[in-house]
Amino acid sequence: FNLFQNEIIKFFDVTMNYHEINWDLQYFHVIFISNSNKSVAIMNQKSSTATSMGKIVIWDYHVIAYYQPPEAETDSFIFDFDTSLPFPSSARRYYDECILPVINFNSSLWPSFRIISAKDYLSTFASDRSHMLINNGNNEYSAPPPQYPPISNSTSSMNLFDFISME
Repeated sequence: FNLFQNEIIKFFDVTMNYHEINWDLQYFHVIFISNSNKSVAIMNQKSSTATSMGKIVIWDYHVIAYYQPPEAETDSFIFDFDTSLPFPSSARRYYDECILPVINFNSSLWPSFRIISAKDYLSTFASDRSHMLINNGNNEYSAPPPQYPPISNSTSSMNLFDFISME
């Protein structure tokens, strides 16, 4: 299961309201990483149980934030809550060490990307956490859900699959 879409929401809340650096929301994007197989490899992940192979995790989907400031000479950054790289990482380093090595694997594990503005993400994303339920009829979660309420908006309580679909 994957809770990083929830962490991105909380990240924007904290970053926009409390962070010492003046991050501007208009330069943030949210990147959903998946593929049509719902099986995508990403390297250098803290959740990895691999003892070799570069801390690989096979995700059904993964969510990260991307910051691209308007100044051409300023680095862009990736905010991945599961990376073993620094937080944030330069976008170039993240791509080189987490995404690019995957081209050596079977193409069924190659990533596809859905990129949306942070503003659109914050106003439209919704998840009722039903994707975390074990299909045993007992309303049991595959892992403890976050302590804060599910994310919803004025038109939806669950549209996660619209965001992670790469079809």
